[in-house]
Amino acid sequence: GNRGPAIIAGAQRRFGPVRVVFMSGHVSDTFANGQGPGENVTLIKKPFELAELARTIRRVLDSQPT
Repeated sequence: GNRGPAIIAGAQRRFGPVRVVFMSGHVSDTFANGQGPGENVTLIKKPFELAELARTIRRVLDSQPT
């Protein structure tokens, strides 16, 4: 029953500054009321091309968590 933002927050509380690629087709609903995805979270909106996903994952893996 957890939604994406709650799972991200729980993982970051438990493991510290983890990097996350969050995929959603309902970005406006998921991050409603001014709540952004948070630190170390990269958002990719569905639908996306496989090459775009690969570039996003590579960029996130190459970045340093804050």
